Amino acid sequence: MLSYQMLPDNKRVENEKAIVPKVLEFVRQLKIGLIYGPISPEDHPYYRRALLSGPAKGMSVTSVASTLAEEGFSIEIINPDLFGFIDRLKNIDFALIMIHGPHGEDGKMQGLLDYLRIPYLGPSVLPSAICNSKTTCKTMVRSLGISTPSSTTLLPRSAKAIGDLISSSGLTFPVMLKGDTGGSSVGMAQCNNVDEVVSRISTVDPKTPYFCESFVKGRVCTVSLIQLGTEMFCTEPIEVETERAFYDEISKLEGGSSGAAVRFHCPARLSKLAAEKCMKDARSIAEQLQLTVHGRVDFIVSDDESAHFLEVNTLPSLSSAATFAKGGLTLGFSYPELLLLLIRASLINEIDAVYSGQYERAL
Repeated sequence: MLSYQMLPDNKRVENEKAIVPKVLEFVRQLKIGLIYGPISPEDHPYYRRALLSGPAKGMSVTSVASTLAEEGFSIEIINPDLFGFIDRLKNIDFALIMIHGPHGEDGKMQGLLDYLRIPYLGPSVLPSAICNSKTTCKTMVRSLGISTPSSTTLLPRSAKAIGDLISSSGLTFPVMLKGDTGGSSVGMAQCNNVDEVVSRISTVDPKTPYFCESFVKGRVCTVSLIQLGTEMFCTEPIEVETERAFYDEISKLEGGSSGAAVRFHCPARLSKLAAEKCMKDARSIAEQLQLTVHGRVDFIVSDDESAHFLEVNTLPSLSSAATFAKGGLTLGFSYPELLLLLIRASLINEIDAVYSGQYERAL
């Protein structure tokens, strides 16, 4: 069983760094599969950009593949959209799921890998499935007494029904329109009236559930969750600042390009009390959900420094430029060290769950 902690102290970090050479020696013996392909709407814009202009350095799969290759690992990128996917999976020893959104973060790929008895990086089926639904996760978080913006699910989707739902929920404009599943802010919009909500939702897939959430003015902050050995730790909050109305799809895709400038403040520009509140809430959420290996908990911290939970990302981008990796760097780990320690944590979890000590001597 994991224990859930706040920040690791310097001694713990140094002990973990000392283990890295041993982990490196063992993991080099494994054939690692990077599962990546355009089967999720969340991955479509990144995959399309890679086809047009070549893989970007900021992409998860690019950062991970190049780093592992430089460390001498045997890696294979496996596209789940191509024929022979299952057969190729059977030839690997360990999987990194690089698919974001549906099929990657909703427990489906985790369930397949469990069935094939292939260990993988990240949480198991149940926490993945729960966190994949933002509204389900928000309901669970409210049960812990943690603040999260009020919301209402938009079903049915007729103009009158949407107006009635928003009115009866007590929400006031502006509101944030969000897809219940997926991430990278795909389909997200700030709406100032019912007509804008109706107009926006008419353009999205009718099979994808959407909800409206109270708009909270404040700072977007994120806490990374990193498993070291048999303990899950929080990092200090990192603040994401953008020149756009909110941290939208363009900001995440284009990063520092003109009109979408993004700045990361490590640590966040918060009072000690507000930063500790974010970390304590992140720890409580991680423990309640039994999150393992890694994750990211996002908050909006209002002007009065109240923290409001937004969502959990069970498969945060592993790009070296992404907020999750920045969280690991604030603890003192290099990017290659962080990847190796996450792989080690995944294998440690499998010792009891599936493999009955197969990796115990080496890890």
